[in-house]
Amino acid sequence: MEHSQRKHRGVSYPAFVIAVFLALAGSGAAIVCFYFLHESNQTNYQAVQQVTAAISKLPERPDTIEFKDAISILQAQFDSYQTSMSLTLTVAGAVLTIFGIAVPLMNYIFFQKETVDRIQAAMDKQQIAFDSELSRLKNSIIQSQEVTATLADKEKHRPRLDPISETRNDKADAYYIEARLALSPEHKVWLLRKAQNLNPNDYRIYWMLADVYNYELPDHKKRLRNLTKTLKIVEKQFGENSLKAAYFDRQISKVLCERETDLNRALVLAQKSVDISKRVLASDDPYIASMYINLANCYRELGARDNSNYDKAIEYYKEAISIYEKTYGSEHPDTAMSYDNLAYTYQKMGDLETALRYRLQAANAVKTLGSTATRYANIYSHVADTLILTGLKNNIYEALLHYLDAYRVYKDTRGKEEDADKCLEKMEKAFQQTEDRFGGLSFHEWLDTKAGEK
Repeated sequence: MEHSQRKHRGVSYPAFVIAVFLALAGSGAAIVCFYFLHESNQTNYQAVQQVTAAISKLPERPDTIEFKDAISILQAQFDSYQTSMSLTLTVAGAVLTIFGIAVPLMNYIFFQKETVDRIQAAMDKQQIAFDSELSRLKNSIIQSQEVTATLADKEKHRPRLDPISETRNDKADAYYIEARLALSPEHKVWLLRKAQNLNPNDYRIYWMLADVYNYELPDHKKRLRNLTKTLKIVEKQFGENSLKAAYFDRQISKVLCERETDLNRALVLAQKSVDISKRVLASDDPYIASMYINLANCYRELGARDNSNYDKAIEYYKEAISIYEKTYGSEHPDTAMSYDNLAYTYQKMGDLETALRYRLQAANAVKTLGSTATRYANIYSHVADTLILTGLKNNIYEALLHYLDAYRVYKDTRGKEEDADKCLEKMEKAFQQTEDRFGGLSFHEWLDTKAGEK
């Protein structure tokens, strides 16, 4: 009896112990590996957000050594993260190899199939979680590479702005630089308040606070208050008609337009920013195109009061598109976003045919770029919404495929789970209207067949 307990199917007791040890070691290593992968991905995600926020302001940033140093530091962080990720994935490969040896051995040793099945099910569940985290990680790396490419592109076309001339304070600068690289928004605000007390006339401090209250600790009133303070300092130091002042005119206009708190003031500031930029820069500078977009947005929001405002919005969107196409080409992120904005204006006017044409141009440009950034997922979703509005069955099927493109990006992007769920609901409704095309497959069965496709 004792002999039978120590040997199973002719396998010696040492072999049994080795198999159990391998299984336990593999399981423990997998948990540790998954934890470090998750942490690396989280840190990388935060760095992506930092760089993306910096890129969004890059065309208007002064040409300072400090800013270039900050970008260099963040790029070095990416390189470090990707090295650690590669090491983590190597360890993960070793763990899976251990599992590959241990499980068949345990399956051979144990008589109870139910026990083996439970172990296998737990492993499968862990593998699914691992694959999901790995997919998010790869998506983060791709986005960081896109950010780097955008940085180089915008640097090439960036206009020269006024040199910094404000009074400097070394201690305030130290707090400012530390805040720029801080990951915690609360800590960032605390550091900026310290810098503000030491140098209340440094517009960059209020500018960064406005960004924090936009991206990290959303607060419309605090954002607007800090932008207004920034503009006052800039106008005093550089003049009301400086390019830097035009930038903050546009920023305040954008906030007022988005919130619809004071559309008339938003329009005045938007027009002022365009006029200043046209006096300072060449007529085909992409910076002017971004000013046209903001002015067009204001006219579009005013369209509900007077339809003639829609015509003006279209005029300025087309001006921006003309500049972007000439400078960047039709297959560029800024051009694609401009097509999408123009399409939305036509859609609000009730011209679905023209709206759909520009929506498809935007989606095709993004497809060609092969981008996985979430703002391009919005374009896929927008074109699908417009296709649905046409009510045509063939268009509804096309909408389903565009929703699928958007869903793939949303579900692999941390923080976009709600968008993914909404997109999934829209997709299911479109599927139900065209389910006769899928040979009796249910929605989730069809979705599973698309899981491996790109």
